[in-house]
Amino acid sequence: MAKTGSLLEQAYQLLGSATPLPVDCGELCNRRCCRGEEVGMLLLPGEEELLGSQPGFRYVHEDEETILVCSGTCERQKRPWACRIFPFFTLITARESASAAISIIYDPRAYPICPLAAGNYPQRGIFRYLLRRSTRLLLRDRQLQAWFEQQSLLLEALEDIRINLLT
Repeated sequence: MAKTGSLLEQAYQLLGSATPLPVDCGELCNRRCCRGEEVGMLLLPGEEELLGSQPGFRYVHEDEETILVCSGTCERQKRPWACRIFPFFTLITARESASAAISIIYDPRAYPICPLAAGNYPQRGIFRYLLRRSTRLLLRDRQLQAWFEQQSLLLEALEDIRINLLT
């Protein structure tokens, strides 16, 4: 866990306070992803241990995944990876090669709640750059790499279903 936790902390620092938009995107949707309802964020392996017990955080364990449900307020610098990058996900492709290709996509699970996922808002290039770099850092850990690859397969399947439903 020490290596995973250290890489997570480094990825958090690298991403810093970068956000997809130069303005508070919560103003667009009345902070739907931070309302503290029964909506949670999927945690990376090792994040529960790193984040620990915090006021307003509740962990839900489903199958082999951990979901963090918050009360709607948190210390911004102590939020999980998924909250930092929402509504995006870094899709890992070319898994067979020595160096994984990283695509930044809208997480299909974000479409019902996030207006950014509609794609009508220009994203900050620095956010995308830092997101790609921080993901590459996380991929140094085999457990995290396996998690990203597994999630990427799931999200590719979800996106295929979403597109087929729209056509």
